[in-house]
Amino acid sequence: MDTIYPQRLQQRSQVGMGTLTMSHVIIRGENGRRHEVDFGEAEITVSLHAGTETVELEIEADDPDRPSHKRRFALVNIPRHLLSKAMADLARRDRQDGSMPKS
Repeated sequence: MDTIYPQRLQQRSQVGMGTLTMSHVIIRGENGRRHEVDFGEAEITVSLHAGTETVELEIEADDPDRPSHKRRFALVNIPRHLLSKAMADLARRDRQDGSMPKS
C-alpha cells in the first residue's frame, strides 16, 4: 500500500451562492451494476490525499443528522501520474479555449 501524506486540500461547496451544482458520483463495476451517490443540494467536503504513487479523492456530504454508517461519500484511488496527465490536459484545453486566464 502506498504511503498517504497528511496534507489535505479541503473545499466546501457554495450552496445558495450563484449557480447550484448538483454533485453526484456514478460508477459501473465489472459486473455491470451501476452505483450512484447523489449529494443533491447538500454541502460537500472534497479532500485530496496524495501519496508517491496514488492520489485518493474523498467526497463527503455534510449530513450531521445521519448516522455515520449512512453518510453519503465516495472514495476514488487513482495512479498519481494519470491524475497529473488529466489535469495538464484540462489546463491545456482551457488555455486554448480562452476559458482560463493566462498568467
